[in-house]
Amino acid sequence: MGLKKYASTLVIGAMVFTSGGVISHAQTDNTSKAATPVTTVSTKANDNITVLDKTGTATHDVYIRDNSNTKGKILGTLNKSKTIKVTGKTKYGWYKVDYNGKVGYVYSSYVKIDATSDNNSNNNNDNITVLDKTGTATHDVYIRDNSNTKGKILGTLNKNKTIKVTGKTKYGWYKVDYNGKVGYVYSSYVKIDATSDNNSNNNNDNITVLDKIGTATHDVYIRDNSNTKGKILGTLNKNKTIKVTGKTKYGWYKVDYNGKVGYVYSSYVKIGA
Repeated sequence: MGLKKYASTLVIGAMVFTSGGVISHAQTDNTSKAATPVTTVSTKANDNITVLDKTGTATHDVYIRDNSNTKGKILGTLNKSKTIKVTGKTKYGWYKVDYNGKVGYVYSSYVKIDATSDNNSNNNNDNITVLDKTGTATHDVYIRDNSNTKGKILGTLNKNKTIKVTGKTKYGWYKVDYNGKVGYVYSSYVKIDATSDNNSNNNNDNITVLDKIGTATHDVYIRDNSNTKGKILGTLNKNKTIKVTGKTKYGWYKVDYNGKVGYVYSSYVKIGA
């Protein structure tokens, strides 16, 4: 039987070819207009996730799912050339993404990461909002020595385990107390306990009287109350000194700020001998 031009087809794997070239991708899993290799499928959305803070651009139209699995519910479609915030990557090659405020997953083969999009900080001294909270891990997440995905891994905070959170950087990393050491975990993977605020709304809570000089180890706000909701009076910059006149039971230093009473969180001020 004679062959007509482009008539013959050959099915190889998930792709359909003709003598004239590729004409389509088999939609075997509905993940995208390009098929996902079955060896990369995860059955668990919370498998070990590497924290990222990137922007990704779709190289194909690709489904966004509620799970890192081709059987996951389709939340929407990321069209070719559209961008999305990428917050992590699973060990099976799925990107965790922020889809209209919801957690979604897209397969990494179809999203190109913008090399210039890393919003992590290389500086642990970037502006830190003081916290005194307890956080619970929503995933297994690495604890690093720096607020950066390239920071040295100090350990792992396993899912459902708690940790003391002492601050948050402007790039979205929580500063934590890890076995007495300073560590950082990405905030997307730690849920703050709403009842864990140990700040006081009362400036007259038990105060230990001090007469010391303190030196700021970070840029830190000076507030009118021993509470993170207190009005900001000013900023004590790193390596600057201030007179410390007391310490509250919740860990705030009472200070003399230009003749006014102020409060700074003690984790960011080192008392002189």
